[in-house]
Amino acid sequence: MQDLLIEHSETLLLFAILSALSLWMAKIFGYFKPSAVVSPHSPIISFSQVVGIFSIYLGTLLFIGTGIGKSLNLFLSSILSSNTLLSPFYLPLLSSLVQLLATLLVAYFIFLFCKVQKDRINLLLIWKDHATHCSIAKDIGIGMTSWVVSFPLVTLVGSIFDLLIYLVYGNQEYEQVAVQYLKMSLGSSILFGIAMFTVVIAAPFLEELLFRGFLLNFFKRYLGRTAAIVLSSLAFALFHFSLSQDLGNIPLVASLFTLALFLGYIYEKQRSLFASISLHMTFNAISVIRILSTS
Repeated sequence: MQDLLIEHSETLLLFAILSALSLWMAKIFGYFKPSAVVSPHSPIISFSQVVGIFSIYLGTLLFIGTGIGKSLNLFLSSILSSNTLLSPFYLPLLSSLVQLLATLLVAYFIFLFCKVQKDRINLLLIWKDHATHCSIAKDIGIGMTSWVVSFPLVTLVGSIFDLLIYLVYGNQEYEQVAVQYLKMSLGSSILFGIAMFTVVIAAPFLEELLFRGFLLNFFKRYLGRTAAIVLSSLAFALFHFSLSQDLGNIPLVASLFTLALFLGYIYEKQRSLFASISLHMTFNAISVIRILSTS
């Protein structure tokens, strides 16, 4: 028990030092300076648009991913239960294919939703405000390098809550849903490819469009930039809450809230969804590498 406490404390100290250094260096190099260009444009997102796009996202995932997926799982489980060689392969493959289908359908339905909107030119401002005179390539580069600034602090926040859980409840075994999904896919190249596409590409793309593109801009319309970043970040973090993660929800939600603050900040600084998507993708990709290296 004493060894675990020392391990937690050493991790906390390490990332506290790294956080201080990364934030200090970021300040020196002007990372936290506001954009020099003040754009007169800002996406105007209505309440109905926010409700519409989140209904599409949640409805499709629940209906396809949960409803149809569980029904097919139960049906095939009864068929394959007698065949111990087939069931360990086909059931995870089915779950992954259903997840992939749900993700692709979400993207397609969101595309159709945006296409039928009367203010499509306004919606294009969600992606990029060209008044900033900053190229998309530069937005992506700034988003990717933002990982260096955000990662130590995000990890520090998660480590603080891990330590608090340890001090209150003792050593607890919990694992994030995304981590379980990745580990499940390691036995097959097909499953792993689907998992990588979902976690590294599809999830950042869709989540940034929803939480930064629509929700943040909707909040900003009524509450101002800072409150919009905070509220959209809180919504993003709570969105990843899962009962199966048990106490692991506490450090997960806290660390994702911290990450989302950076995502919201870099989106507003660059006025480009490409910046926050690239940071999100980079964060997920490196997290996957870390998970694989410890598996």
